[in-house]
Amino acid sequence: MSGRRSRFTLRQIEVLVAVADHASITHAAEWLLVSQPAVTRTIQEIENEVGAPLFDRAPRGMIPTVFGESMIRHAKAVLAELRHAGEEIESLKGNEKGVVRVGTAPLGAPVLLPTVASRLIVKHPGLRVEIFEENFTGLISTLRTGGLDLVVGPAPEDALDPVLQYSTLFTDELVIVASKNHPLAGEKNVPISRIANENWVMPPHNNRPWRRLESRFLLEGLSMPPHAIQSSSIAVVRSVLMQGNWLTVYPRLIVHNDLRDGTLAEVALAGEPMEWDVVVYSRSTAAQSPAARAMIAELEAFSPGVDL
Repeated sequence: MSGRRSRFTLRQIEVLVAVADHASITHAAEWLLVSQPAVTRTIQEIENEVGAPLFDRAPRGMIPTVFGESMIRHAKAVLAELRHAGEEIESLKGNEKGVVRVGTAPLGAPVLLPTVASRLIVKHPGLRVEIFEENFTGLISTLRTGGLDLVVGPAPEDALDPVLQYSTLFTDELVIVASKNHPLAGEKNVPISRIANENWVMPPHNNRPWRRLESRFLLEGLSMPPHAIQSSSIAVVRSVLMQGNWLTVYPRLIVHNDLRDGTLAEVALAGEPMEWDVVVYSRSTAAQSPAARAMIAELEAFSPGVDL
């Protein structure tokens, strides 16, 4: 490929992505409704063009090489751009059609995205919203390759990948939560030393709420309390809280409905609130589809102080 411009057909790009997604020539062929030899031949054509192997053929499937990972990343971005182009053409014709794919860390799942998505569809009934909940690292990786249009999550702590950009939506607060029957339920100005020896059910070790709470303990010269139960599932944590004398830490946005309904209760710490910014990420190197732009506008219009 060196020294000349490579030309890949759309079909070759689709085959490459299908093999990567399915990790199998057989399954990719079934998905594309073509023969296995046709898929194999197409992969070989691309490998001949780039002059490097794109996959290792292993017992557990087709494993991308470093060259393959690069090609697949760009191929997915191409397909995403073509999808956006088609949606923009429909928009220019006056047809409100399109799909916006939004990834969210758990903080956006219970309240934010259901509220915003329903408002978007009321205003633009021809659009479709697909919401994916996953760990934040996985979501950002999928966004880079065009598998998602937007990701809603916490603001970055480190330098952001140059292919990504973000805008701040609002500031949320991390709160200590218990069942309504916990002895500390509803208490105000609670010293952090008072909760150091309580039973804790926590999000996974070293995630953002965990680290923020740990910092608060360290500021008071205390160690992070032991936590016998860890789970990334909001439903699991909520169920443990309902068993009795357990505490956890979550963004207020996640537990808003439970606090409002009285199912759970806040244990309000003394001192400064533990705040963090909620942002929306997109790719800086790609044009946003009309559906994505409409979703961003609804996200930016959301205000916890008004909408909750």
